[in-house]
Amino acid sequence: MPWEIDRDEAFEKALKGLQKRFPNAEEDILDVFKGGHPARTDPIPKFEEKLWKGRVRSSDARRGASGGFRVIYYWDKSSPNWCCLGTFYFKGDYENLPNDDLNRLFISVKGRFERLLREQAEKEKTQSGEEPDEGSAGG
Repeated sequence: MPWEIDRDEAFEKALKGLQKRFPNAEEDILDVFKGGHPARTDPIPKFEEKLWKGRVRSSDARRGASGGFRVIYYWDKSSPNWCCLGTFYFKGDYENLPNDDLNRLFISVKGRFERLLREQAEKEKTQSGEEPDEGSAGG
């Protein structure tokens, strides 16, 4: 099964904000994630081993992974072929994101994951000829 990468709105916002300084940021990040769960990552404590922080080099700043970007993403081991890029920042700008930001991000990306699972279950039911659950249409 191919690796699927989703993106949260916070990731898109961070990309837009940092693109002038780091025009290759998107490519740098996607290069690391396109092969699956990246090697240089750690789970963030208190988030059920589902919110992870990865280190990614910055080709624009000419820094390796230790001094480049930090990518916060959601990855659930029960769906190992899917992740959601939550946000990212340049290590030179911040050491860590505030806990409130991490909590909001976790709620957002976990909600995306749960919607994806519901949609997949409904699709499988439809394909097998079962009736979809009431109240699940549209939302």
